[in-house]
Amino acid sequence: MLANYLSQLSNLRSLFRLSYDGASLLEKPQTYFYQKIARQTFPGLENLVSGYDTFEQASADPAKPHLPELTAAYDDAVTRSNRFLDHLLARFAEHFSDYVMQLYSLYGQKAAADVVTDKRIFLNEYPRISANRGGGFDYYNEDVTVWDTDNVSGMEHRIARLLGMPNFNRRVLSTIKYEIFQEKDTDGKDEYRFRLMDPVTNKILLSSSTKYLDKAECEAVFKTAMRLAADRNNYAQKKTVDGKFYFNLVDETNDVVARRIEYFDTEQKLDEAIAFLLQFVRKNYSDEGIFVVEHLLLRPGLAALAEAGDELANPANFLPVCPAGDCEDDCGEDPYSFRITVVLPAETARFRDIGFRQYIEQLVHMETPAHIQPKICWLNDRELQQFEEALKNWLEHKQAGELDSPEGLAALQRLVYVLYHVKSVYPTGNLSDCTHPTDTPVVLGRTNLGNLEA
Repeated sequence: MLANYLSQLSNLRSLFRLSYDGASLLEKPQTYFYQKIARQTFPGLENLVSGYDTFEQASADPAKPHLPELTAAYDDAVTRSNRFLDHLLARFAEHFSDYVMQLYSLYGQKAAADVVTDKRIFLNEYPRISANRGGGFDYYNEDVTVWDTDNVSGMEHRIARLLGMPNFNRRVLSTIKYEIFQEKDTDGKDEYRFRLMDPVTNKILLSSSTKYLDKAECEAVFKTAMRLAADRNNYAQKKTVDGKFYFNLVDETNDVVARRIEYFDTEQKLDEAIAFLLQFVRKNYSDEGIFVVEHLLLRPGLAALAEAGDELANPANFLPVCPAGDCEDDCGEDPYSFRITVVLPAETARFRDIGFRQYIEQLVHMETPAHIQPKICWLNDRELQQFEEALKNWLEHKQAGELDSPEGLAALQRLVYVLYHVKSVYPTGNLSDCTHPTDTPVVLGRTNLGNLEA
């Protein structure tokens, strides 16, 4: 008991480990440690243990339980790792309790391992998250691009990590980079396949399991494959008759969606390949993200208005102002001061769930400073693409100091128009009675009447 206690103490660093890498996505953590007592490490042991030769033989007998098997039987590593990480989070008055409950309602027990990863990432980045909690993004730094960058506000970074988003960079969310190639079969028909390649090594990480006659259908399956590849439970590990290992990517019905055309000599190499693919997809093909637009930054420059002449009074230059008493919630006498717009994608796998979406809205309000009013917009891919294009164009003119130019003023007008003409998208509601309840009921204020299904 004393030997195992000291082994546990010597591995205290492992119990509270925060380092995160691709291997940690698939690793089986260990939280109970042990050490074998032997003559080499404990001189004089034979004088303390009666029948030492029998003891030594029993310890080396493969037919009897060994310390690793005995320890593993009591080591619920995922649960205990979550408890250790909760201890560290509590030291900074942070918690993931509500987030964990939401994930369990969506994915059940299989979400526990993902929560460990999300907590580790959050704690590993906590120095930056904490220091920059109330900070904005640096739009004057010309050495940093305004797009495909982690130069975002502290609020965006913090909310993304609290929601377990694998990538908080400002980037395109509405469309993914399709890797589709065309080939002619022996029958002369054009057919399409997709593949996922590592841009550094040019190695093919995934290939489509079939060919498609329609390019749009191939693109749709590729997008589905990227969603599946971000979840470790969708990797089916196989073994050939000659002892080689390989894996396929399968959907909810266990149908193969994509394949890895490669065989591995050991199960460890197979796990390492899956871990790399998980990290690669989560970082480069995640469709989850968040945009925060500060209204104060959308004021047109005085020089631009002065040079605009007749354009000075053009309402398109300004955010909507409602001086009357019947103003809508998203505008008022001063639409600039202490107001932000938070834009989120509405069509991702998790964000389509109305319960998880309500949790996100609550989290946004909790993380927004008390004196600032957030307007939350859930956009479908089409309207999200319009917003992304307008935001990127405006940011590029702002960073270059060209907002006073006619092009800069046009970029501002476009962004203002998009912000106040896009509409939030909610999941389709279904009418039902108490006898046959539905998983997608009509919710007041959260259902578009045009999307009802009887």
